[in-house]
Amino acid sequence: MILPRSPVDPLPARPGVFAQTLAAAKLRRRRGVLTVSMAAGVVLALTYASFALGASMQRDRGAHTTPAGHDSTTISGTPTPTPDSATPQDGPSVSRGQHGLGQSAGTQPGGPAGPAVSTQPGNPTSYLDGRVVDTSGVGVAGLYVLPSSGESSHFSTDGYVAARTDGDGYYRIGCPRGPVLISPWPVNALVGSAVGNWAPAFVGGGTFAAAAVPPCGGTVGQTVVVPGATVTGTLHLTADCPPEETYDLEVRIGDDPAMTVLLGARPAGATYTVTGLPAGSHTLGAGDHLTSLTLTVEQILTLDTTVDCAPEPPPADSTDAPTGPASEP
Repeated sequence: MILPRSPVDPLPARPGVFAQTLAAAKLRRRRGVLTVSMAAGVVLALTYASFALGASMQRDRGAHTTPAGHDSTTISGTPTPTPDSATPQDGPSVSRGQHGLGQSAGTQPGGPAGPAVSTQPGNPTSYLDGRVVDTSGVGVAGLYVLPSSGESSHFSTDGYVAARTDGDGYYRIGCPRGPVLISPWPVNALVGSAVGNWAPAFVGGGTFAAAAVPPCGGTVGQTVVVPGATVTGTLHLTADCPPEETYDLEVRIGDDPAMTVLLGARPAGATYTVTGLPAGSHTLGAGDHLTSLTLTVEQILTLDTTVDCAPEPPPADSTDAPTGPASEP
C-alpha cells in the first residue's frame, strides 16, 4: 500500500540557536590562535637558549686558566713589596686567616704602612713568610722589606721594596735568592719617611757583607729589631756657594757608597734627621763634602755640616832650572 505524499513543513528554529553557534565558532577560533602563539613562543625561547649556551661555551673556551700553585694576579711595584711592596708591595692577595699574614697595599718608599704584599713581577710559586718584632715580642709595623738584587750572601739593592710589615709585623714576599733586609728606610732610594728608630736587620742574621739567605715555604720566621742611632743637624754653606743652590744629602752605611740612605736635595739652612742607623762607622755626605761618623746604639748625635764651595788652588808650578853642560875644572 502506498501512502500519499504530502509536504512536511520544517520545524521552526529555537530562538537564539544561531547566536550560540556563532559564539562557539568564534571561541574555537580564539583558542586556535592562542595555541599557535604559545607554540611559537616556546620555539623562540628554545632557539634563544641554544644561542646563549653556545656563546657561553665559546667564552669559556677562550678564557685563560691559572696553573695550580700560581696566583692569577700579577702585582707590579715596589713598593712593591707585593712585597717583594714592597711589595710591596707593598703582593699575592691571601687573607690572614689562610696564612697568618695581614695584607696591605702601600709599598712605595715613604708611604704609610700598607699591606704586606709582594710587588715582585710574575707569580712566584714559593713565598717567604715572616714577622718583625721588638725585643718584647711586639710586632713592628711599616718597616721596609728589601730583598737583595744579587744571589750571593753580599747584600746589594737597586732600591726595590718588596713589602712593608703590616700592623702586627707580618709580611709575605716571593721567595728571594739572596739576603733580605728589614729596614726603617729604603736603601739606595729616596727616603720619604723613616719608620721609628729601628736599626736594620737581616732575616736570619748577618751583615751587609755576609748575610743569611732565608729558606722559603716553611713556617713564619721571626726577625728581632733593636733601636738604632740618630743623626740630626743643619746644612750650612760658605760664602763662595751660590745661596740658591741645593745639595744632595746622604748617609753611607758602613762607609759604603753603594749602600746609602738618600735624603734628597736640601738648600742652605735646611735641617735633616736620620734615625735607625746601626752602630758603627758611617759617612754623612753633603754634595762633595764628606763627614765621618762613629755611632753607638741609641746614640743621638747633633752634627751640622758645611759645604765649602771655594775653588781649589791651582797646583804649584814645578819647573826645573835648566842645567847646562858641566864645566871642566
